[in-house]
Amino acid sequence: MISGARGVINRSREVRIVGNRWWGKRMRTDSGRIAVAVGFVVLLGSGCSSGPESEAPGSSLVTEIPLRADAHEILVPGEESYYGISWAGLLPVGRIVYRYDEVETKEGRFLVYEGITEPLLSVEAFLKSAGTIRTLADPKTFLPVTSFWVTANKSPHKRTTVFDQEKGIALAGKWADGLLQYREVKGIRMMDPLGIIFYGRLVKLPDDGSEIRVMMIEGSHQHLMTVRHAGEEALMFHGQRVQCTKVSLRTDRLDDNGELIVEKPWNDLVAWVAETPNRPILRISGNVRFGSMVLKLAKRTVPEVDTDSE
Repeated sequence: MISGARGVINRSREVRIVGNRWWGKRMRTDSGRIAVAVGFVVLLGSGCSSGPESEAPGSSLVTEIPLRADAHEILVPGEESYYGISWAGLLPVGRIVYRYDEVETKEGRFLVYEGITEPLLSVEAFLKSAGTIRTLADPKTFLPVTSFWVTANKSPHKRTTVFDQEKGIALAGKWADGLLQYREVKGIRMMDPLGIIFYGRLVKLPDDGSEIRVMMIEGSHQHLMTVRHAGEEALMFHGQRVQCTKVSLRTDRLDDNGELIVEKPWNDLVAWVAETPNRPILRISGNVRFGSMVLKLAKRTVPEVDTDSE
Protein backbone atom coordinates (compact mmCIF):
# COMPACT_ATOMS: atom_id res chain seq x y z
CA MET A 1 0.00 0.00 0.00
CA ILE A 2 1.46 3.36 -1.02
CA SER A 3 0.75 6.54 0.93
CA GLY A 4 2.74 9.65 1.74
CA ALA A 5 6.15 10.70 0.50
CA ARG A 6 8.01 7.85 2.19
CA GLY A 7 7.05 4.31 3.06
CA VAL A 8 7.56 0.60 2.72
CA ILE A 9 6.26 -1.80 0.09
CA ASN A 10 6.35 -5.51 0.87
CA ARG A 11 7.92 -7.99 -1.51
CA SER A 12 4.65 -9.27 -3.00
CA ARG A 13 3.65 -5.70 -3.86
CA GLU A 14 6.98 -5.06 -5.55
CA VAL A 15 6.66 -8.23 -7.62
CA ARG A 16 3.26 -7.04 -8.79
CA ILE A 17 4.46 -3.59 -9.75
CA VAL A 18 7.84 -4.46 -11.22
CA GLY A 19 7.60 -8.19 -11.73
CA ASN A 20 4.30 -9.08 -13.34
CA ARG A 21 3.37 -5.77 -14.84
CA TRP A 22 6.72 -4.90 -16.32
CA TRP A 23 8.95 -7.97 -16.33
CA GLY A 24 6.90 -11.11 -15.73
CA LYS A 25 5.08 -12.57 -18.69
CA ARG A 26 6.74 -10.25 -21.13
CA MET A 27 10.25 -11.28 -20.18
CA ARG A 28 9.40 -15.00 -20.33
CA THR A 29 7.77 -14.61 -23.73
CA ASP A 30 10.76 -12.77 -25.18
CA SER A 31 13.51 -14.52 -23.22
CA GLY A 32 15.26 -15.53 -26.41
CA ARG A 33 15.77 -11.90 -27.36
CA ILE A 34 15.91 -10.16 -24.00
CA ALA A 35 18.81 -11.32 -21.86
CA VAL A 36 19.06 -10.53 -18.18
CA ALA A 37 20.35 -6.98 -18.09
CA VAL A 38 23.35 -5.94 -16.18
CA GLY A 39 25.08 -2.62 -15.84
CA PHE A 40 26.55 -0.46 -13.17
CA VAL A 41 24.73 2.51 -11.86
CA VAL A 42 27.40 4.95 -12.78
CA LEU A 43 27.10 3.46 -16.21
CA LEU A 44 27.57 6.83 -17.73
CA GLY A 45 30.48 6.88 -15.66
CA SER A 46 33.40 4.74 -16.38
CA GLY A 47 35.77 7.58 -16.77
CA CYS A 48 39.36 7.97 -17.63
CA SER A 49 42.20 9.61 -15.90
CA SER A 50 41.67 12.78 -13.98
CA GLY A 51 41.41 16.06 -15.81
CA PRO A 52 40.15 19.58 -15.21
CA GLU A 53 36.81 19.63 -13.41
CA SER A 54 33.93 20.72 -15.62
CA GLU A 55 32.00 23.86 -14.83
CA ALA A 56 29.28 23.57 -12.21
CA PRO A 57 25.68 23.72 -13.47
CA GLY A 58 24.20 27.16 -13.81
CA SER A 59 21.04 26.12 -11.98
CA SER A 60 19.40 23.17 -10.27
CA LEU A 61 16.38 23.47 -12.57
CA VAL A 62 16.01 20.90 -15.34
CA THR A 63 15.73 22.02 -18.95
CA GLU A 64 14.12 20.75 -22.10
CA ILE A 65 15.90 17.75 -23.65
CA PRO A 66 15.83 18.38 -27.41
CA LEU A 67 15.94 15.28 -29.59
CA ARG A 68 17.58 14.94 -32.98
CA ALA A 69 15.29 14.86 -35.99
CA ASP A 70 16.41 11.29 -36.71
CA ALA A 71 16.10 10.10 -33.08
CA HIS A 72 13.60 7.34 -33.92
CA GLU A 73 15.98 5.90 -36.52
CA ILE A 74 19.13 5.61 -34.40
CA LEU A 75 18.47 2.69 -32.04
CA VAL A 76 18.19 -0.72 -33.72
CA PRO A 77 16.31 -3.59 -32.00
CA GLY A 78 18.77 -6.36 -31.16
CA GLU A 79 21.89 -4.18 -31.23
CA GLU A 80 24.71 -4.97 -28.80
CA SER A 81 27.77 -2.92 -27.83
CA TYR A 82 30.67 -4.45 -25.89
CA TYR A 83 32.93 -2.17 -23.83
CA GLY A 84 36.14 -2.89 -21.96
CA ILE A 85 36.53 -1.12 -18.62
CA SER A 86 39.88 -0.14 -17.16
CA TRP A 87 40.84 1.58 -13.94
CA ALA A 88 42.65 4.85 -14.71
CA GLY A 89 42.93 3.60 -18.29
CA LEU A 90 45.53 1.00 -17.28
CA LEU A 91 44.14 -1.84 -15.15
CA PRO A 92 41.35 -3.90 -16.78
CA VAL A 93 38.50 -4.51 -14.34
CA GLY A 94 35.74 -5.91 -16.54
CA ARG A 95 33.48 -5.34 -19.47
CA ILE A 96 29.96 -4.06 -20.13
CA VAL A 97 27.50 -5.10 -22.80
CA TYR A 98 24.70 -2.68 -23.67
CA ARG A 99 21.66 -4.10 -25.45
CA TYR A 100 18.60 -2.50 -26.96
CA ASP A 101 15.34 -4.16 -27.89
CA GLU A 102 11.60 -3.55 -28.16
CA VAL A 103 8.66 -5.55 -26.80
CA GLU A 104 4.92 -5.66 -27.41
CA THR A 105 2.76 -6.16 -24.33
CA LYS A 106 -0.85 -5.83 -23.28
CA GLU A 107 0.03 -2.34 -22.08
CA GLY A 108 1.52 -1.46 -25.48
CA ARG A 109 5.00 -1.28 -26.98
CA PHE A 110 8.04 -0.54 -24.82
CA LEU A 111 11.73 0.03 -25.43
CA VAL A 112 14.11 -2.19 -23.46
CA TYR A 113 17.47 -0.85 -22.32
CA GLU A 114 19.90 -3.40 -20.87
CA GLY A 115 23.45 -3.42 -19.61
CA ILE A 116 25.50 -6.48 -18.66
CA THR A 117 28.58 -6.09 -16.48
CA GLU A 118 31.19 -8.83 -16.13
CA PRO A 119 33.80 -7.90 -13.49
CA LEU A 120 37.31 -9.30 -13.93
CA LEU A 121 38.64 -8.26 -10.54
CA SER A 122 37.06 -8.44 -7.10
CA VAL A 123 37.36 -4.71 -6.54
CA GLU A 124 34.74 -3.84 -3.94
CA ALA A 125 34.16 -0.32 -5.21
CA PHE A 126 33.58 -1.64 -8.72
CA LEU A 127 31.35 -4.50 -7.60
CA LYS A 128 29.14 -2.12 -5.65
CA SER A 129 28.38 -0.38 -8.91
CA ALA A 130 28.37 -3.44 -11.19
CA GLY A 131 25.30 -5.61 -11.53
CA THR A 132 22.04 -6.06 -13.35
CA ILE A 133 19.99 -3.16 -14.73
CA ARG A 134 16.78 -3.38 -16.72
CA THR A 135 14.89 -0.33 -17.94
CA LEU A 136 11.67 -0.07 -19.88
CA ALA A 137 11.09 3.20 -21.73
CA ASP A 138 8.31 5.00 -23.56
CA PRO A 139 8.79 4.62 -27.35
CA LYS A 140 7.57 8.18 -28.01
CA THR A 141 9.76 10.04 -25.53
CA PHE A 142 12.52 7.46 -24.79
CA LEU A 143 12.04 8.34 -21.09
CA PRO A 144 12.03 5.50 -18.53
CA VAL A 145 8.85 3.89 -17.24
CA THR A 146 10.50 1.55 -14.75
CA SER A 147 13.96 0.27 -13.89
CA PHE A 148 15.47 -2.38 -11.62
CA TRP A 149 19.08 -2.74 -10.54
CA VAL A 150 20.97 -5.27 -8.41
CA THR A 151 24.71 -5.17 -7.67
CA ALA A 152 27.16 -8.01 -8.25
CA ASN A 153 28.80 -8.23 -4.81
CA LYS A 154 28.17 -11.03 -2.28
CA SER A 155 25.57 -9.01 -0.40
CA PRO A 156 23.88 -7.32 -3.35
CA HIS A 157 22.08 -4.01 -3.15
CA LYS A 158 18.75 -3.84 -4.97
CA ARG A 159 17.16 -0.66 -6.22
CA THR A 160 14.05 0.02 -8.23
CA THR A 161 12.27 3.05 -9.64
CA VAL A 162 8.80 3.38 -11.13
CA PHE A 163 8.24 6.56 -13.15
CA ASP A 164 4.98 8.38 -13.88
CA GLN A 165 6.33 11.00 -16.27
CA GLU A 166 2.93 12.56 -16.97
CA LYS A 167 2.29 13.25 -13.28
CA GLY A 168 5.93 14.12 -12.63
CA ILE A 169 6.37 11.50 -9.92
CA ALA A 170 8.84 8.67 -9.40
CA LEU A 171 8.72 6.05 -6.65
CA ALA A 172 12.40 5.46 -5.97
CA GLY A 173 13.58 2.93 -3.45
CA LYS A 174 15.86 0.15 -2.33
CA TRP A 175 15.41 -3.31 -0.84
CA ALA A 176 16.24 -3.81 2.84
CA ASP A 177 15.37 -6.87 4.93
CA GLY A 178 12.91 -8.13 2.32
CA LEU A 179 11.07 -4.82 2.09
CA LEU A 180 11.20 -2.05 -0.48
CA GLN A 181 11.91 1.25 1.26
CA TYR A 182 10.92 4.02 -1.06
CA ARG A 183 10.35 7.71 -1.33
CA GLU A 184 8.42 9.83 -3.76
CA VAL A 185 10.45 12.11 -6.01
CA LYS A 186 8.82 14.90 -8.00
CA GLY A 187 10.29 16.20 -11.21
CA ILE A 188 9.95 16.45 -14.97
CA ARG A 189 11.67 14.43 -17.69
CA MET A 190 13.30 12.17 -15.09
CA MET A 191 15.94 9.69 -16.21
CA ASP A 192 17.76 6.65 -14.84
CA PRO A 193 21.52 5.99 -15.27
CA LEU A 194 21.11 3.23 -17.87
CA GLY A 195 18.54 5.14 -19.94
CA ILE A 196 20.89 8.11 -20.17
CA ILE A 197 23.43 5.96 -22.02
CA PHE A 198 20.95 5.38 -24.84
CA TYR A 199 19.37 8.82 -24.62
CA GLY A 200 22.80 10.40 -25.07
CA ARG A 201 22.87 9.10 -28.63
CA LEU A 202 19.55 10.77 -29.43
CA VAL A 203 19.87 14.22 -27.90
CA LYS A 204 20.48 17.35 -29.95
CA LEU A 205 23.30 19.22 -28.25
CA PRO A 206 23.33 23.02 -28.23
CA ASP A 207 26.45 24.41 -29.89
CA ASP A 208 26.14 27.88 -28.33
CA GLY A 209 27.71 26.93 -25.02
CA SER A 210 24.41 26.47 -23.21
CA GLU A 211 23.70 23.37 -21.11
CA ILE A 212 21.06 20.68 -20.82
CA ARG A 213 20.16 19.73 -17.25
CA VAL A 214 18.51 16.38 -16.50
CA MET A 215 17.23 14.94 -13.22
CA MET A 216 18.60 11.42 -12.76
CA ILE A 217 17.11 9.01 -10.23
CA GLU A 218 19.52 6.42 -8.83
CA GLY A 219 17.72 4.18 -6.37
CA SER A 220 16.50 6.45 -3.58
CA HIS A 221 18.95 9.22 -4.56
CA GLN A 222 18.48 12.05 -7.03
CA HIS A 223 21.14 13.79 -9.07
CA LEU A 224 21.38 16.60 -11.60
CA MET A 225 23.26 15.73 -14.78
CA THR A 226 24.60 18.68 -16.76
CA VAL A 227 25.20 17.92 -20.45
CA ARG A 228 27.30 20.20 -22.66
CA HIS A 229 28.86 20.12 -26.12
CA ALA A 230 32.61 19.69 -25.54
CA GLY A 231 33.97 19.87 -29.09
CA GLU A 232 34.86 17.45 -31.88
CA GLU A 233 37.57 14.81 -32.05
CA ALA A 234 38.40 11.80 -34.21
CA LEU A 235 39.09 8.40 -32.60
CA MET A 236 40.48 5.24 -34.13
CA PHE A 237 38.13 2.25 -34.10
CA HIS A 238 39.12 -1.03 -35.76
CA GLY A 239 41.70 0.72 -37.93
CA GLN A 240 39.35 3.47 -39.10
CA ARG A 241 39.35 7.12 -38.13
CA VAL A 242 35.89 8.04 -36.83
CA GLN A 243 34.77 11.60 -36.27
CA CYS A 244 33.08 12.06 -32.89
CA THR A 245 31.19 14.68 -30.93
CA LYS A 246 32.51 15.08 -27.40
CA VAL A 247 29.86 15.37 -24.72
CA SER A 248 30.58 16.64 -21.21
CA LEU A 249 28.56 14.81 -18.54
CA ARG A 250 28.74 16.18 -15.02
CA THR A 251 26.61 14.70 -12.23
CA ASP A 252 25.92 16.54 -8.96
CA ARG A 253 23.90 15.32 -5.99
CA LEU A 254 20.61 16.94 -5.04
CA ASP A 255 19.15 17.05 -1.55
CA ASP A 256 15.60 16.02 -0.67
CA ASN A 257 14.38 19.50 -1.63
CA GLY A 258 15.96 19.28 -5.09
CA GLU A 259 18.74 21.74 -4.25
CA LEU A 260 22.34 21.20 -5.33
CA ILE A 261 24.71 19.84 -2.69
CA VAL A 262 27.91 21.87 -2.80
CA GLU A 263 30.72 19.34 -3.16
CA LYS A 264 32.90 17.79 -5.84
CA PRO A 265 30.81 16.34 -8.67
CA TRP A 266 29.53 12.78 -8.19
CA ASN A 267 30.70 11.92 -11.73
CA ASP A 268 32.62 14.11 -14.18
CA LEU A 269 32.89 12.49 -17.60
CA VAL A 270 33.35 12.95 -21.32
CA ALA A 271 31.67 10.71 -23.91
CA TRP A 272 32.72 10.41 -27.55
CA VAL A 273 29.65 9.85 -29.75
CA ALA A 274 30.47 8.69 -33.29
CA GLU A 275 28.98 10.76 -36.10
CA THR A 276 28.07 7.65 -38.05
CA PRO A 277 24.73 5.87 -38.56
CA ASN A 278 23.25 4.79 -35.21
CA ARG A 279 25.69 7.14 -33.39
CA PRO A 280 27.41 4.60 -31.09
CA ILE A 281 29.41 5.82 -28.10
CA LEU A 282 33.07 4.93 -28.73
CA ARG A 283 34.47 5.98 -25.37
CA ILE A 284 33.48 7.34 -21.97
CA SER A 285 36.19 8.61 -19.67
CA GLY A 286 36.56 10.69 -16.53
CA ASN A 287 36.16 10.55 -12.77
CA VAL A 288 33.50 8.65 -10.85
CA ARG A 289 32.88 8.64 -7.12
CA PHE A 290 35.36 5.81 -6.46
CA GLY A 291 38.17 6.75 -8.85
CA SER A 292 38.89 7.26 -12.53
CA MET A 293 38.02 4.79 -15.27
CA VAL A 294 37.93 4.39 -19.03
CA LEU A 295 35.24 2.63 -21.01
CA LYS A 296 36.12 1.80 -24.66
CA LEU A 297 34.00 0.20 -27.33
CA ALA A 298 35.53 -3.15 -28.35
CA LYS A 299 32.83 -4.68 -30.53
CA ARG A 300 29.40 -3.77 -31.82
CA THR A 301 26.77 -5.91 -33.55
CA VAL A 302 23.69 -4.55 -35.30
CA PRO A 303 21.12 -6.87 -36.92
CA GLU A 304 20.51 -6.32 -40.60
CA VAL A 305 17.23 -4.56 -41.28
CA ASP A 306 15.15 -6.09 -44.05
CA THR A 307 13.90 -3.21 -46.17
CA ASP A 308 12.25 -5.39 -48.82
CA SER A 309 8.52 -4.90 -49.07
CA GLU A 310 6.37 -7.98 -48.74
